[in-house]
Amino acid sequence: MLFFFFGMGVALPGPLFSRAQDYWEYKFRDPSSDHADQRNRTELQIRFITWKYYFDIGPCLIALAATSMFGHKVGTRVKIIPSLAIICAMNLGYCIFCNINTDSWQREFLYVTLAMSTITSVKYFRPVCTHILSDAASLVGRIFSGPYITKRNRYLALLTNIATVGSFGILLLFCRTSPKRNSPLLFPHDWEYMCILGLHQVFFHFFIVSMILSVRNLVKPNQVEMGFLIMTSISEVLAMFMGFLAKLWMSIV
Repeated sequence: MLFFFFGMGVALPGPLFSRAQDYWEYKFRDPSSDHADQRNRTELQIRFITWKYYFDIGPCLIALAATSMFGHKVGTRVKIIPSLAIICAMNLGYCIFCNINTDSWQREFLYVTLAMSTITSVKYFRPVCTHILSDAASLVGRIFSGPYITKRNRYLALLTNIATVGSFGILLLFCRTSPKRNSPLLFPHDWEYMCILGLHQVFFHFFIVSMILSVRNLVKPNQVEMGFLIMTSISEVLAMFMGFLAKLWMSIV
């Protein structure tokens, strides 16, 4: 029942609003125009993804640290019920703003959206078709993952992870994007982009889940929980660091 309510409160409405690219592009367009112009994007349209990512990752790190230090002192019911109530309130707020004209106060609307995103900590948006493919590929990676990493092969696993995920990530630079400015177009077809993205997600989630399942192989039995927390903290810090590189990435594309 608990997972059902969290799924209804986060897994369904959260990704729906966070991935609605056309909606956010329209909300942050030039108010003098009736439609979003992809060739002349406004500052808010360009920076929204990066800003939202910062506001998503930051609270995760804070919540992780707070949970590690004080979570055992707070009852489960006290933590769950307010969390569900806040999530429902934020999703209701997203629905209300769909029917409100925010052209005259776009920047204030941006601040409100980032604040709501901070509270719910949902993922930043990408095109829906990309997310569907990413989720399907990530599911495949999770299915084949397992506690394969041990103290003997941990460095080999790390290097393999960096090599495979990094290689496919670099190849995405040379796929067809709109608009495309600097990087050469080596993969002009959509099916090529989908194959590269799918393989990237398969390997990425395979290694991520395998690392999680292999924590017991790498630490002592009484240090498993701390191992999970350390690994999660490092992952969040790396994710935030990659967020700072988003602007550089877009300039390369």
